[in-house]
Amino acid sequence: MDEKKKYPFHEKYFKKEWSYVTGSVLLAMLALALVIVTGGSWGVTGPLGMWGGKFLQLIGINADSWKAESSAAAEIGRRLPDDMLAVSFVEMHDRVWTFLVDAAGMVAEPIELGARLNRADLENGLRKIQRIAHAPELAPAVVEQQTALAQEALSAWYVAYLAPLQPWLERYARLLISPDGWMNALPFACLYDAASRRYLCETHAITMTPSLALWPVYAHTMRSDASAADRTALVVGASFRAGVQGALPATVTEAQTVAGLFAASTLLTEQAATMANFLHTASQAHLIYIAAHGEHHLADPSASFIELADGPLRVRDILGLRLDRPVVVLNACDTHRGYL
Repeated sequence: MDEKKKYPFHEKYFKKEWSYVTGSVLLAMLALALVIVTGGSWGVTGPLGMWGGKFLQLIGINADSWKAESSAAAEIGRRLPDDMLAVSFVEMHDRVWTFLVDAAGMVAEPIELGARLNRADLENGLRKIQRIAHAPELAPAVVEQQTALAQEALSAWYVAYLAPLQPWLERYARLLISPDGWMNALPFACLYDAASRRYLCETHAITMTPSLALWPVYAHTMRSDASAADRTALVVGASFRAGVQGALPATVTEAQTVAGLFAASTLLTEQAATMANFLHTASQAHLIYIAAHGEHHLADPSASFIELADGPLRVRDILGLRLDRPVVVLNACDTHRGYL
């Protein structure tokens, strides 16, 4: 018997080429079905695993109990102290997800937190926080009002991004936080838990990193057995703002106090706090502490700067600086935004 007559359906739909219209309609139907079932659009490998898991469930195998742990997560976990939780925020398809890793590896399945951070809401909240910087110049009632407004914004971010993680957060004393997208500008240390009336920095020691993948590179710099006397420090105190010396007088006193905590330190204050002196000394320091005026440019982070005696020290000025993985403390204006 002729193969075409014996298997007409196979011949028509699987051997012959489909028209563009037929192919388009079928793809549209599959994409629509995927959105209805998963709530997300088509990806590359994710849907394959999802449909494979559903097929296994049809034949009685529960794929939900399977837990795959990447070698990257395991490597990060091996470098984490027992009391530290790594929290990585990732923006995907207009949603924010978080991945949790501790010394044993992945703590839980990825957790969906909600909508991604909106830039307008972020900038509005940051403006409320910045007003507190001028609080000493205001009447007590105004200070209280401005503080309440700032706490309102900080509390909203806490509820959105940290409150869902509370069952895990309370088990650890230290957090390693890796933000994503506009979340890099969130002042995580200041996020406010209205229920306990405490900021995150009051309950946890916080370390920020642009990526968890970088943690194994510099994890050894966070030695808990290293005392201040064992480290060399570069301490900078510059009171300049918009070229005017003395605008931030407390920076010099602060720098002198910090430098006194170290047996070996280089103190650069006022006219000695130049870019040349800083760049020359920074490469030998285990700790770099800067008390100065700073400005953060959200649209162009590379233009952000710390103001020294002879002008602004910008991000691009230090890109070629070879450092021995120091701990860096930036105590400057705008550093509450999370990064410079």
